[in-house]
Amino acid sequence: MKTLVCIAVFAAIVMSTSCVLSQTGFWDKSQRVTSGFIDKNPSFDSRRTNGYGLTYISFLVFERHTLLDNANICVLKFGYDSSFGGVKYLSNDVNTINRNPKIAFKHTLSDSMSNAMVVWEKVENGRVNIYGCTYYNRVWSAPYPIDTGAGIKSNPHIAYNTVLSGSFLYSVVYEKDGDIIFKNYESVLNQVWNDINLTNADTAICRNPKVSSMTSYAQPIFVVYERQKANGDFALYQKKSGTDYIFTGDTVALRGNNRNADFLNAYSGISIAYESNFSGKWGIYEYIYGSSQLNTLIQSPVFNNRNLKNYIYPIITNSPNFNSMLTSYIVQRPLAAKIISSYQLNPPFDSITVGDSSSKCKLTMNSGLYRNSTFTIRIWMVFDKDSVGFSTLDARGKLVVISNVNRIGTEVPGSYSLGQNYPNPFNAKTVVRFSLSVVSDVVLKVYDVMGREVETLVNERLQAGTYETMFNGSELSSGIYFYQLIAGDYRETKKLMLLK
Repeated sequence: MKTLVCIAVFAAIVMSTSCVLSQTGFWDKSQRVTSGFIDKNPSFDSRRTNGYGLTYISFLVFERHTLLDNANICVLKFGYDSSFGGVKYLSNDVNTINRNPKIAFKHTLSDSMSNAMVVWEKVENGRVNIYGCTYYNRVWSAPYPIDTGAGIKSNPHIAYNTVLSGSFLYSVVYEKDGDIIFKNYESVLNQVWNDINLTNADTAICRNPKVSSMTSYAQPIFVVYERQKANGDFALYQKKSGTDYIFTGDTVALRGNNRNADFLNAYSGISIAYESNFSGKWGIYEYIYGSSQLNTLIQSPVFNNRNLKNYIYPIITNSPNFNSMLTSYIVQRPLAAKIISSYQLNPPFDSITVGDSSSKCKLTMNSGLYRNSTFTIRIWMVFDKDSVGFSTLDARGKLVVISNVNRIGTEVPGSYSLGQNYPNPFNAKTVVRFSLSVVSDVVLKVYDVMGREVETLVNERLQAGTYETMFNGSELSSGIYFYQLIAGDYRETKKLMLLK
C-alpha cells in the first residue's frame, strides 16, 4: 500500500431554419443565493464527454458550516429563472465535517429530474470516508456509505453513466492511499456493480481523479488523474474502459507540473483541459483523446491562469464547421477570479471579475438551462463570497440566445432601426437587419396583406447591437407581405415581395 503524499433533455435544438446562430449577452448583476450561514465550495453537475444537452433544471451542492467542527452537505434546485429557495440538507450531522460534494444526474424529457447522485467526504472515526445520497421519485434518500473501510480517502468525483436494465448507473472515483479507486454504482439500490483499483500496480502517488462517460452507453468510461514524478511534480494520465470494465491507460501530459484536469464539454470525442507550467507560467491546455495535438486554451507570459470551469454548447451554423462552439469559462488569476465568454475560444471576449486574491472564492458553472418554447438558455455561475463572519453564495447569470437571429456587430447603434430586407423581391429566402440602441424585448413578425400573422422571426430580449435574421417563405404563395419590428417604444413596419 502506498504512502499518501500531500486533488437529458438533450435539447439538441436542431432548428428547421438553414441558419441557426448564437450570440452572448452580458453577465447579469450578482444575486444573493444564500445568507446567514457559512456556505462554501459550490458545485454544479459534472460534465459529460459528449451527447450531453441542455436541461430545464439543475442541482447545486455545497457545504454549510454552522460551527468550527460542523459542516453538512446541502442542495439547491436551479432553473432558468431561479428564486434560490428551498435549501435541502443531504446530511444532518452534529460535530462532524462533511465536505467536497460532487453531483451528477439523469434528466428526463420533461421539466423534471429523473435521478441524481451526490458523493462527498465525511470525517468520522479518525479518518475520511466517502458517502453518497440519491434523488429518486422527487425525494432525496438518507446518506449511505460508499467506502468506510480502512485507508485515507479524498477527492471524490462522479459522472452519470447510463440506465441499464432499469438501473441508474454512476461512475464514482476517488483517492485512497495514493491509488485511484473506481466504482460503478447503482444509485437507487445502493449497490456497487464494479470495484476496481485503477492504479494498484503503479508505485507512484496518484491523486485528484475525474471521471466522465458517454451518453446512453455503459462504456466507454474515461478517468484522468495526476501521477507524481520523481522530482515531486505531477504528470497527467488517463484510463479508459472499452468493454467488461477493463481499463487501459496512456499519458496525457508529462512536461512541467500538471494539475486540476477535468473533462471539457464537447459535442463529440473526448477532450481534457488541465493546468501546466511547462512554459514558465501556469496556462490552461487541452488534450484531445486519440490525437497528438495539444491545444493552448489560455496562456500568458505575464499571468498565471488557473482553475478552468467551462460551459460549451454546440450550435449548428451555416459555416462548414458543424461543431462550432459557444464557450464560457472561468479563469482564476493571482489578483482576480474572472469569468470569460467567447465564441470558439476566439475574440471578441467579454469578462467580469467576481473576486480578488483575498476572497479565495470557489466558482462553479452549470451546463446551461433551457426555457421551454424559447430559443434561449441561461448559464448560472455560482461563487462563495466572504462577508463579516459569514460566507454567502452569490450567482451571476448569462443569457445565451440560440435561434435564427445573429448579432453581426458589437458597436452600439445611436438609435433603433429596421432595414429593408434583401434581396427584395426574393425567392424563398430573404434577410432582415435591425438595430437596437439599448437592451430591449424584441418582437419581429411577418404578416400577409390581410394582417394575419405568418411567422414570428424574433421574440427575445436582446442586447444593444445590430442583428440579422432570415425569413424562409418557401411554403408561402407569391405576393406582398409585411414585417414589423417592436422593440421598447419603437415600432416600424416594412413591405417585402415574394416572387416564385
